[in-house]
Amino acid sequence: MSYNYKLGNFKNIATETDTDIKERMTTINLSHVKELPTSIVQRLEIMINNMIEKHEQEHNIIIPIENVELGIFLTVDTQEGKMFLDSYIAYSVDEECITGREIISVEDGDYSTFKKYFLTELNHCVFIQLRKIENCF
Repeated sequence: MSYNYKLGNFKNIATETDTDIKERMTTINLSHVKELPTSIVQRLEIMINNMIEKHEQEHNIIIPIENVELGIFLTVDTQEGKMFLDSYIAYSVDEECITGREIISVEDGDYSTFKKYFLTELNHCVFIQLRKIENCF
């Protein structure tokens, strides 16, 4: 079966953005971002639909969409110098989860969009944290 789910069809798995720029893996939670670039949305939707289809075929099950929670992230490995588009699909009470990762390489046609978006969102996260610190005084 081929699916055409959209990001809006899913509940969010992650409740809060927790971005730490000191960690090796610096992650931006995309689940709560109001506007994502079209290329990122398209890549995520293709990845998610393929993940669900593959998992259902391998396990001979049907995953009801109303039970699915989705976590989507853009991650940079600062040690390896690589960027990843990650997705986590939780679909049952006992925390059954499907994971997917796509490497976004320099050769990728959308690399500059992903890079610019990551840096913009990272800057926003750091700014919010600075405001919180400033408000303590």
